[in-house]
Amino acid sequence: MQGEGYGPGFDGAAELCTFGGMKVSPWSAAPALAFALVFSACSGPSTMSRINANRAVYNTWPPEIKDAVLAQKAIPGMNPDMVRVALGKPTEVVPGANPGEEVWIYRRGGAGEGSGPNMQLGASIGGIQVGGGNGGGGGMGAAQGDEDTGEVLFKAGLVVRSNVIP
Repeated sequence: MQGEGYGPGFDGAAELCTFGGMKVSPWSAAPALAFALVFSACSGPSTMSRINANRAVYNTWPPEIKDAVLAQKAIPGMNPDMVRVALGKPTEVVPGANPGEEVWIYRRGGAGEGSGPNMQLGASIGGIQVGGGNGGGGGMGAAQGDEDTGEVLFKAGLVVRSNVIP
């Protein structure tokens, strides 16, 4: 089997799988599987899991709100429930500068439900590099230490401004 293009040293000990019409060794999928397992186990609840947990109310929202939630964005006009589904639980909630304002703070690497741990993973296989990072929230706000910070400003219970980057 070594001459069939499965790589040097491949002796056929591992069974071949057919994926999309191509024969592959289970070992060739191991790095991608490890990457997926690490990120699924270490991240906070995903946007889809938050949507599924709130499916009945999500289905009543206008299409532009649903699109923003799927894109993990807080847009003007969203209420706190919509933002929680889109971004997760904020790291911190503080009063705004004016009456009726509230600021939700999201820190990458913070303790919020949507922020997840601040983690990096990388791998190199045959000169091809695969890497990624994890941590929701984050944004363009003032950094505190190595954390990226983003904010959602609510006025009278609705988003008026957000600089949180998914």
